[in-house]
Amino acid sequence: MRGDVEANACAAALPWACFVAFRHTGYCPTLVVSFGGIYGEQYWYHEMNVWEQERLMRFHPNRPVEGASLRSHKAHYDDYHHVAVATTATELYRAGVKVSAGAHGQLHGLGFHWEMWMFAQVGRQDQPSMTPCRVATH
Repeated sequence: MRGDVEANACAAALPWACFVAFRHTGYCPTLVVSFGGIYGEQYWYHEMNVWEQERLMRFHPNRPVEGASLRSHKAHYDDYHHVAVATTATELYRAGVKVSAGAHGQLHGLGFHWEMWMFAQVGRQDQPSMTPCRVATH
């Protein structure tokens, strides 16, 4: 558990988070494919023209990218499940749990960036969204 988070503050915020934090374990929500609703990868296929990312299209097979992004599904922002999962992950982080980003191979080269952007979407500004990236790569 981070030294700047007091045990009583942790218990008041999320009692079960203390169990995780004091056991020195972490949480990797993998927002791009969070189950329970429309997952984060679908959000980005809707929000950006993925097929226009030249570097991605040069190094990644085009057919899967085009198939997923040219005909994306539209939904209200609140219907994307990554918002709820990222919010919970941020609450866990603020309670002292180590939270990391992990795209686990979804759309190589772009998926991990989406993870960081999704953390930033829910206000993870108290600790820059790059922190999970630094932790995961060292």
